[in-house]
Amino acid sequence: MKEILLTVAVGLVLIFGGFSMGFPQMIKAPSPEVAKEIAAFSGKWKGAWSGGGVDFTLIVREITAEKALVTYANKGNQNFVEASNDVEARVIPGSNPKIQFNLAARGVRGGTVNCWFTFEMQRDLRTLKGVADAGPMSGKATLEKIE
Repeated sequence: MKEILLTVAVGLVLIFGGFSMGFPQMIKAPSPEVAKEIAAFSGKWKGAWSGGGVDFTLIVREITAEKALVTYANKGNQNFVEASNDVEARVIPGSNPKIQFNLAARGVRGGTVNCWFTFEMQRDLRTLKGVADAGPMSGKATLEKIE
């Protein structure tokens, strides 16, 4: 039940959180001063959320030691339209660094749905573990780097 509610919450965020369909596809290379574990976030990642199988893409367009410019986009399915959101994420350094951001949206019946996304770099530098937290609802995903 939690996974279904998370799928609905993530879908609402994507549908009503604002569209950025015209965004440029450019990815800026990280500065050489950025630690390799953080620089590895740069690029395009694919994954699917547990419990609903909502496919999504995470594009890390630019990253520094403190923040990243990311685009989070779902592929769309029978429940959700294709949508994307550009957002600034904070970088959490460490041996397995993370990026974290929040997307907020008005629900179809009013109110606000807030969802925190956290993506943790794995030791292979080509896999991310993701968690979506929307209060009592949560979901997990594994992302693979595709570009």
